[in-house]
Amino acid sequence: MGEKSPTFLMGRKPLNRTNCSDCYVGLDDSNRYSNGMGSYSPRCRKCHAVNSSNSRLKRIYGINSNQYDVLLFKQMGGCAICKLPCSDNKSLAVDHNHTTSEVRGLLCRRCNTVIGLMNENEDLFWDMLEYLKRTTWKSEVA
Repeated sequence: MGEKSPTFLMGRKPLNRTNCSDCYVGLDDSNRYSNGMGSYSPRCRKCHAVNSSNSRLKRIYGINSNQYDVLLFKQMGGCAICKLPCSDNKSLAVDHNHTTSEVRGLLCRRCNTVIGLMNENEDLFWDMLEYLKRTTWKSEVA
């Protein structure tokens, strides 16, 4: 059983690859992705991040980054509810129906949290809206 196969080394030390396997940019210690525990990727940091994001979108929501970008374009870069762009420089959350897993749109953290706190209960939303409409908000203190 002579030499070990190159696949044995994969993930254990820097590969002898000089270019990213996705974008073909030259790889060196400054841009090669590493998990910090001696494991290295054949991708640059940017391509690794994109690939991880795509995997998560596909695994959790059944969409890819292109479909996310189409939703973002249709929503003109803002939240589907409040229309504001995400204020903390993070991506908008993928809102989905927890029963059917159907993607509804992209939401800012605040709007997504409100829907979650309401347990997606439409009746409760209507009750809150009616409350806001009938409340005068004037101080009744004498």
